[in-house]
Amino acid sequence: MKNIFNLSVILLLAVFVTACNQNEELDNTPMEAGNELNVTVTAGDFQAADAGTRATETGYQTTFVEGDKIGVYVIAKDGKTLLKNLVLTRDAEGVWGGNKLYYYKDAASYIAYYPYTENLTMQNINSEEDIVSYFTSKLSKEQNSKEAYSACDVLTAPVDAATLSDGGKVTFNFAHKLSMIEVKVPVREYVTGDDNTAAGYYEYNVPISLELTIGEEKYTPYAIDKGVYRCIVAPTETDAALSVEGLFYDGDAPVTFSKDGIELASGNYKRLKVNYTYEGYNRIRPITYGDYYYADGNIYPGDLANAPSANCIGMIYATVGSGDEDEDFRNKYHYYVMALDKVTCACATDESNVLFPAEGDDTPDFTVLNAAGALADMQGYVRTRYVVTQKGQEANWNTTYPAFYNAVNFGEAGATAKYKAPVNTSGWFLPSGGQFVQIYNNLNGDGTDLTSSNIANRNALTSVVKAINGKFTLVGGKELVGTNSVIYWTSVEKSATHAYLFDISINQSTENGYDAKFKIDAPNGVKKSSNTRAIRPILAF
Repeated sequence: MKNIFNLSVILLLAVFVTACNQNEELDNTPMEAGNELNVTVTAGDFQAADAGTRATETGYQTTFVEGDKIGVYVIAKDGKTLLKNLVLTRDAEGVWGGNKLYYYKDAASYIAYYPYTENLTMQNINSEEDIVSYFTSKLSKEQNSKEAYSACDVLTAPVDAATLSDGGKVTFNFAHKLSMIEVKVPVREYVTGDDNTAAGYYEYNVPISLELTIGEEKYTPYAIDKGVYRCIVAPTETDAALSVEGLFYDGDAPVTFSKDGIELASGNYKRLKVNYTYEGYNRIRPITYGDYYYADGNIYPGDLANAPSANCIGMIYATVGSGDEDEDFRNKYHYYVMALDKVTCACATDESNVLFPAEGDDTPDFTVLNAAGALADMQGYVRTRYVVTQKGQEANWNTTYPAFYNAVNFGEAGATAKYKAPVNTSGWFLPSGGQFVQIYNNLNGDGTDLTSSNIANRNALTSVVKAINGKFTLVGGKELVGTNSVIYWTSVEKSATHAYLFDISINQSTENGYDAKFKIDAPNGVKKSSNTRAIRPILAF
């Protein structure tokens, strides 16, 4: 067990003073309502209360963006609720609308809060304290995403109604009402070589999985920046204090740290800085097949134990070759990543079939006549973008070209939303036969190249296929193939009605020492329009 020998703790009693800009609208106009109020919201940086000056702490500012929502309550002088959980939404210009907020002459206070939750409408809310109590009772310990963290970080902005005038302006100055703990830990920072102008040069950090025990509760914090983790906690009671214990891994070696006696008032945060040196660390490390790729563009070495599953979106399995795709693609991208999950769908139902033009048509012809050609083909991205260009603006292209649609929209919503492609990548696309088979060629460990085989059933080792499965499942991904075969669509067309598929199976009868198969074919019995198979998209970076 490795213990941190140098733990520096900096208590920044930062008053979570936050305000924002917001303007919005309401359709619910009771008899007591006067004229509409002009809504603004202000936001500022957190201030360190123990600093000798009013110096600004950077990185602690709360800002609002398009689509953010606040809720507003209006409480009467007699304690009754005049307006309940009015939602105001920020637009692209910073105006808060969707409903109108009116002046009430009998009001004692206007109380705004963020983030808006519809469930609060069903609660008995008569004060700012009621709102804070509700959020405290719902405080999640799983805060390892921006959405989960933000949902816990309640801000309120009470306004004395006596300061308002009918038809005038109301300014909500938001402040954080819970507390926050921040832990900064060192991370490995790598470059692929000394020459930052070389093709394929890449800089990346190695993500860690940080576990925190705060008091008696286990938290999964949000990685807000390189090596910086935060979680929202309830303020400590008077004369009470929290203890924090942390755990992360240096490969297979656990690293621990702890701190006792932490006192946190509402709106305060405490920062723990962990000093640690990784053993055997060398700044230069080339990217390797089997490394894991993350939503922020960082990479975890495939040969290092305890790869975090959080935010992992795929596995690096090949490099972009000199004949892949087109010149623009080759100039931009250097590595291929296969997704951790798959989607089941048909290939295409469009009878006009843009990838297989009619005779005499001068549009590109992407068809391949035989399996050997499908295995050699490396144009999955070009085909995918062509389909998007030709059909992507049509409302029904999700049904006319479902394999391409599901590949391009992988990570955008629903079950695959957590696999969203980083902006500096190609985005997900449907791989060709040649791009798909490299997952075996590059990870088999014995140099076998299934692409060069001329037999229909390309022999493979079950042990290799299971090892590849294990690489995916280690970070929460789906197996490439289970005990039964899995058939994947490729982007390669054979005819107007058929496309090439990869039929991958294990545990078949042993043949020549092999007992698994990678078979590429376009069988007559499997039509693009009427049969469903799987897709496993890839991206390049």
